[in-house]
Amino acid sequence: MFILLGIILALGFEIRVILGICLIAILITNFLKRKNINSGIILVGFIIGIIIYKIIAMPFGVLKNKDIEFPITHWITYSLNEETNGKWNEQDYTTTFNQKTYEEKVSTNIETIKTRLKDLGLSGLLTLTKEKLAVNWSNGEYNYFNKMENVEQINVLYEYFAGNKRLFIMYYLQICKVVLMITLLIAVARELMDKSDNKKYQMIYITIFGAFLFYMIWEVATRYSLSFLPLIALLFERGISSFERILEIKSIKIQKHKIDMQKILKNVSLGVIILTVFLSVINFEKYAVKKQEYFDKVVVQTKGEGEAKKIAKDEIIQTFVADKKFNSIAIKFKKENTKEKTNYCFVLYDSNKNELVRKGFNSKGITNGQYRTFKFDYIEPKGKQEYSIKIYSENATEDNSIGIYVYNGSENYEMYPSGKMTINGEEVKKDITFKVQNDRKRTYISKKMYIAIILIIVIIEIYAFYPYIKNEEKYIKKKGLYIDGRKERA
Repeated sequence: MFILLGIILALGFEIRVILGICLIAILITNFLKRKNINSGIILVGFIIGIIIYKIIAMPFGVLKNKDIEFPITHWITYSLNEETNGKWNEQDYTTTFNQKTYEEKVSTNIETIKTRLKDLGLSGLLTLTKEKLAVNWSNGEYNYFNKMENVEQINVLYEYFAGNKRLFIMYYLQICKVVLMITLLIAVARELMDKSDNKKYQMIYITIFGAFLFYMIWEVATRYSLSFLPLIALLFERGISSFERILEIKSIKIQKHKIDMQKILKNVSLGVIILTVFLSVINFEKYAVKKQEYFDKVVVQTKGEGEAKKIAKDEIIQTFVADKKFNSIAIKFKKENTKEKTNYCFVLYDSNKNELVRKGFNSKGITNGQYRTFKFDYIEPKGKQEYSIKIYSENATEDNSIGIYVYNGSENYEMYPSGKMTINGEEVKKDITFKVQNDRKRTYISKKMYIAIILIIVIIEIYAFYPYIKNEEKYIKKKGLYIDGRKERA
């Protein structure tokens, strides 16, 4: 069993380095429990797993090319980037990528690390660490919306779960994250106060603690803590059971003052419901009455970070299929080292190659890494209809040209399968980064839907808080406990 565990950890480690945290946590737990023989067997299994990986990978040619491989130091340079709070950024990626050998990558990264540590100082480093912990552990969406944004079919569910009306699901996810983290802290406090030798959750606590330490020195992203969500969820039960014990306390006595805990719970429960109703009323006009400009998505292909195709003298065409009316298209451009103003043209064709829109633009109106939106009169497809976007330049050169962000596909996978990209008439396994949109003024949500959602929320709150509002004795198992645990005297 321990041999198998070591093999699994090794194979996982080759895929994602954070499995090393789990291995270290297991070894520490075994050391604390004086089970070092188990650790030795696991390490043997780990070595066997690495060997198995090499044997399997070699015939398929998937072994790492040392000169292409990014070293560990690369992710530490991300971690020390104050401008991005330790997250991925294109400049650091490009700097490492442009180094020809592994050794040059390491050397360049180390110089960057030294410079950033010197510039940050102790105070700046502590501030950056605090921001990184917030990025990695406080966000409840885990980069969910970014991953869900690209879909082939946009419908009503998309709007509420990933589109422009996703506010309620955002709140729901964040509330879930807050509850998980609070129960985690309660579970940790329970573990620290537990004096027994039965520490069956010890390895999980050490793993999570190791993850906190790891991401203090590593690149961070909201989705990275998702890997540890199952472990945090396991501790949720311990945290929530401890919290329920607190709620069951009828009263506590601090010095000479007796505090009625059930009365406090009743008032808090009523307060939460009243606050929900109050906030719903004052925000009714903002979300259900007032009209604002929204870019409702019709077609989405927003993947393409890090790589851009220079326009220069090339003619770039991207096709897409739309079945809803639209009046704007946004394209993400890259602008670097453009010495002089260069002119470009955006053209939209229907499936019969009829020109529908022609817009001129220049490099001065482009912001690096941002979308440039082209607006025009409404186009209404009759069912599903194919359209073509063409981008070309009038005077750009290879040394003086903006680029379009693209996503590289493969023989077996395309990010946007309903369209294709061509360069000078030759099809490539890529798609440009673009959004086809319906630019219009509307309310955030309809009045009926707003009222329905609020009613559901209030009903759930009433159901959850009912025992404390009624203050029924059957819900109170522990009665009259003082803060030190002594029972209340008659």
